[in-house]
Amino acid sequence: MIQAVMIALFAAAAMMWDAFQMRIPNWLNVTGAAAGLIYHLFESKLEGLVYAASGMAGLLAAALLLYVMGAIGAGDVKWFAALGAMAGLIFSIHVLLTSILVAGLLGLILAVSGKRRLKQQFPFMYAVFPAVWMTYFILYGQGGA
Repeated sequence: MIQAVMIALFAAAAMMWDAFQMRIPNWLNVTGAAAGLIYHLFESKLEGLVYAASGMAGLLAAALLLYVMGAIGAGDVKWFAALGAMAGLIFSIHVLLTSILVAGLLGLILAVSGKRRLKQQFPFMYAVFPAVWMTYFILYGQGGA
């Protein structure tokens, strides 16, 4: 329960920052990563710390690939690394992949509706925020973890 609330607040804060300023502040990402590492350390001691650190490293690597391709910004990369620390590798990879699908759908809707040109960008958190919720409900159902 604590973990789910932590992830929800982290995603909501990033969504708000990205929507209004087109950036995710470093202090938010550092706080999220630290919260994930500390939570898992207290929850499962060294095994929890390894779980959080592997999630963080795995998502950093995956998100860096998207960054190098120009698909996401540096703040998004750091946000996904922090999510990996909070939620672990499996959940976070699901969120990343679902975010890509949602972003593609949003881009298509915007392009077809004439609201945006194909080369224009929108905050990636517009896709990530719903992807977090979709992933949670797909993996854990409505009853929670």
